Order: sequence, then C-alpha cells, then structure tokens
Amino acid sequence: MNYTKTEERLIEAMENMMIVDAHEHLPPEHVRTSSKVDVLTLFAHYTRTDLITSGMKPDDYNTVIDSEKPLDDRWKMFKPYFEHIRYGSYARPALIAVKEFYRFDDINDDNYREISERMQSENTPGIYHRIMRDKCKIRVALTQAGRTDYNDDL
Repeated sequence: MNYTKTEERLIEAMENMMIVDAHEHLPPEHVRTSSKVDVLTLFAHYTRTDLITSGMKPDDYNTVIDSEKPLDDRWKMFKPYFEHIRYGSYARPALIAVKEFYRFDDINDDNYREISERMQSENTPGIYHRIMRDKCKIRVALTQAGRTDYNDDL
C-alpha cells in the first residue's frame, strides 16, 4: 500500500506505542494454561450473541465451547453458524489471532484441527507475556473477571 510520509510516520509511531488494555476478560494465566484449548476457544465470549442470533441454540453454544467434548463434533455444530458471523466484528479477533499467532489465513474444515493442536501446544506459562506484551505491546491490562487471583505483572 502506498502511504504518504505523514501516514508512514504515524504508523511507525503507533507501532511503537505501549498500550493500556482498559477492559479485558482473560482468566489468570495459570487457569488458562491448565485448561484444554482449541480453535473454538476463540469463540467463547463475545461471539456468543452473534452465534445465537444467527440461529444456534444456547445449549449448542455451550457444547461448542466445551473443550472436553470431541472437537470434530463441536466443529460440525459450529461451522454452519460461523459462516453467518465470520464477517462480523466479534468474529474478526479470532480470525486475526489465527493469522497472527498460528499462521493460517482462515479457519476451515482443512485446518481447524491443526490450529487447535498449535493452540494447545503453545498454551504454556508465559503465553500472556508472549501475546499481550511482546506481540500486542500491552503494558497493563485491567481485567473485568470478578476475581483477584492474578499473580502476573499484566
């Protein structure tokens, strides 16, 4: 893309900014890393409303985000509704995360298992630092999770 010199300076300045995340819903890292995660974990919060308004039953949603249930079964339940929400603002962060952290351009039948395997293998202590600090340049996150057992410096 062709940018003016002013646009280039602004982009460079923004790329070097440290960020305060003023509204986050992450559990403590020790909770995250002791849990099983997969590609459908990326749809376990804000996309709930989009999925349900697109026709998914609330009980099906609860099954889809339950990582203890078989991934293939949950993917089959999720996929038709994903097609309805994929271009919405709540699904966008999941697609960005898949691209930025796991190097996939999309989530589909051919790669949801591999994305899930990568997510689980990288779900180790330090994940918040690697993603939030190193990649996203977040200096501090104000967490809205109704708990106080956070023991990290974010």
